[in-house]
Amino acid sequence: MELVIIVLLLVAALFALLLLAISMLKKNSKRKKELKYFTDAYLRILKVDALDRAIVSPNDALAANTGPRKILVRVHETSELTDKVHLLDMEQPWTIGRKPGENTLCIRGDNTVSSLHCRLMVSNERLFLVDLGSKNRTYYQPAKSKKKAWYLPQKGYAALTTGDKFYVGYTCFEVAIFDSNYGIV
Repeated sequence: MELVIIVLLLVAALFALLLLAISMLKKNSKRKKELKYFTDAYLRILKVDALDRAIVSPNDALAANTGPRKILVRVHETSELTDKVHLLDMEQPWTIGRKPGENTLCIRGDNTVSSLHCRLMVSNERLFLVDLGSKNRTYYQPAKSKKKAWYLPQKGYAALTTGDKFYVGYTCFEVAIFDSNYGIV
């Protein structure tokens, strides 16, 4: 009888280890796909930069290969009406709001979004979400937090990392950051 219990416990433990291994493989597979997505996007941007900029000296191979550091942000937008992915090259700040023509990313049909709601910008090689004094606030949820999102104070800011979410009105944005020197950060 004891032998049967020991065998059942061993089978249960092996089954639990198998489930853990499968979940880790799924997580690594998602990360590999995301890294491939950013690497492809970065190579496309490098090709465009190479067309825009002539090589000054053919002997300066190191400078030609490394190039300037690029920070790309993939923002996955989900709402009742849309499910889009935006790739942002963060050389210029991006504004999000309801007013067409004044925002980089315009959210129409949502009265809870201010005309100029928030801004994504890079400062000191970090990505920041800045509230622009929006009436209904910008909500932010760190990736590591299981709790509900908290709101940024009006004209407040938060540093974003990969996996963080922020909410503008009824639209949720999920952030993934790719640094050309470090990969997904």
